[in-house]
Amino acid sequence: MKKYLLLTYILIPFLTFASDPCHLGDQALEKMAYQEAINFYKLCLEKNENTTMLERLAVSHQLTANYEKAAKYYEKAAAKEDFSTEGKLEYALVLQKLGKSDESRKWLDEYLQLRPRDQRAQNLNASLTLLEGGEEEESTYQLIPAFFNSESADYSPAFLGKKIVFTSERGSGKRVNPTTGGAFSKLYVADPDGGEVVEFDGPFDSKYNDGAASFNDAGDLVFFTRNRTRRLQNETASLMLMYSEFKNGQWSRPEEFNHNNRTHNFAHPAISPDGQTLIFASDRPGGSGGYDLYMSTYNPNRGWTVPRSLGRSINTGGHEAFPVFLDNETLIFSSDGHPGLGGLDLFMVKKEGNNWSEPMHLPPPFNSSRDDYGLSSQDELNSGYFTSNRSGKDQIYFFEDTLIVEVLPLVVMISAKDRASGTPLRQTQISIINDVGDIDMKMFWDSEAPATLDRDYDYQVNGRWRDYDLEPVGINAEDMEGNDTLEIVLWLDLPEFILEGVAQKADTQNPLYGVSVRLSSPEENGIKRMQTAADGEFTFLLKPDTDYELSGQKEQMFASPVNISTKGLKRSTTLFVPLELKFEEVEVERTFTLENIYYDYDQWAIRPDAARQLDILVEFMQSNPEVTIELSSHTDSRGSKDYNLGLSQRRAESAVSYLVENGIESSRLLAKGYGETRILNHCLENVDCTEEEHQVNRRTEIRILSK
Repeated sequence: MKKYLLLTYILIPFLTFASDPCHLGDQALEKMAYQEAINFYKLCLEKNENTTMLERLAVSHQLTANYEKAAKYYEKAAAKEDFSTEGKLEYALVLQKLGKSDESRKWLDEYLQLRPRDQRAQNLNASLTLLEGGEEEESTYQLIPAFFNSESADYSPAFLGKKIVFTSERGSGKRVNPTTGGAFSKLYVADPDGGEVVEFDGPFDSKYNDGAASFNDAGDLVFFTRNRTRRLQNETASLMLMYSEFKNGQWSRPEEFNHNNRTHNFAHPAISPDGQTLIFASDRPGGSGGYDLYMSTYNPNRGWTVPRSLGRSINTGGHEAFPVFLDNETLIFSSDGHPGLGGLDLFMVKKEGNNWSEPMHLPPPFNSSRDDYGLSSQDELNSGYFTSNRSGKDQIYFFEDTLIVEVLPLVVMISAKDRASGTPLRQTQISIINDVGDIDMKMFWDSEAPATLDRDYDYQVNGRWRDYDLEPVGINAEDMEGNDTLEIVLWLDLPEFILEGVAQKADTQNPLYGVSVRLSSPEENGIKRMQTAADGEFTFLLKPDTDYELSGQKEQMFASPVNISTKGLKRSTTLFVPLELKFEEVEVERTFTLENIYYDYDQWAIRPDAARQLDILVEFMQSNPEVTIELSSHTDSRGSKDYNLGLSQRRAESAVSYLVENGIESSRLLAKGYGETRILNHCLENVDCTEEEHQVNRRTEIRILSK
């Protein structure tokens, strides 16, 4: 496994009293200063080409991912009779990485004859069997080296918004990393759309290695790996997790993860998008072997919890490293312990309650016979970046699925209806809210209209018709699967009827603006009012089984009051009660009839029902202060003429008195009783007529005298 990918260079000064290059090479190898070890072993082999030094030189190249040179020296060592048993397995591993499966199988089989239970050998055997067992799977992905790669190692890309933060050894300076022979790693940032690559802004530049950063979705929390700058006696760990928070426009000074310790390494943090879960690699005791993955969750009161292993379904006797969250429930990681194509391979698992699913080996082109790790994607692996040394050095690749099936939006037919009667509701305002709070407002002029929805979200559809909220409907992603269209109904739950009226001129049918409409009922207390807009329309709620009286007032115009009743109407079949309120212009000598002013037999006292009608006349007179009227009362032809004339006069005077009592000046009023002198139909004296025909002649009228 490539130790420098894990940033495990331990910073201890080398002893310099020894002059033997073989001994110096061993010291450098032990301290993981691989490039220095290579230089010393080459000097050593010039003096004495022995099998042990050949194998150690091969190991040093192997640990710097220079597999071609590693194979060269393993081949030389293998030609000698004292080639070690361990060397046979390492040679097989290197040959697998170089794509030489048949040769790898030869050396693996020799090793398994000697050590059949070795876990690493069994894993390699499974990987070779995987390669031998099937045809290479076709890939629809396009793979392109990232434009921000350098000549040095570049790896572990992470998204910060739309930008990429990655680790690179491209820097220059006096300090040389003895692990690789190059620069120490630092964090850099690149814009995928192009532009200059710069060092990541913030206090992240230590003396040695910083790398493998991970950010939450909010972009205000980062975890990364850092080398310790010094090590105390008996301390064996060199790697620790650090974190920083973005506050007041800048990153805070990094602090140590509270569960770091100096005897074991903590590396490769992955912070979940919501910032509540941290997964990392560590060689702490109690694991399955090598580096294992551990999880800690954030508690607002106690901070990060004690890390616990992800379990043996994920962790193996090999190495598990470089975890990355795709979302809060999906994790990508690399492993050389699970069967794969060679080296570190990428795997995916999903959270299932308190457990994780079985690891799924990612298909081509994500994995190769080399090391593949450090993957980041913001769109469920449709595109993104990952690291691989399949070209011979660590570099970042951009991937994109070129055969993404276009997911068409869902067309939702939304209608609004009255639940009781099924009547369609027109001019309904609709708001569609997805699960991240985005709102789309629509006005449906008809009773049904389409809306297109992105299938990636859940939705709630709300409706408002006039002043009434409709019952909302939820749509989740599961409802959309397999559907091209979806029909939903927003229901109006209303027990009342709706009076739909229009105020208009009687002669032209043109709507009237600014009419004050009045609704009252002898069965209810209170009066309801509203004013018409330009369309002349007005609406009221009407209770079932109830009588109503409706009138309207507009200056220099008059409309006779109208009786309305919901008695006999069924709410299950009827929602709307239509009505036209006809207005005529006030002109001198024009006569208007006041409906529904009744008196008891042979009486002229104003009854309560007549008073309600006269109240409407009071409002008319108040709205038209210049108008004077004659208020006349008429009888039918039954009874003597003198009697009818006197009764009608007394009734007219009683009505005028009521108006005066309610604030109308008497000088504006003239009471006149006409008896039976102005019969409107054929029902004259001694003519046989029905009660309804006589009723036409019993009436109260007003005649405009002046305005």
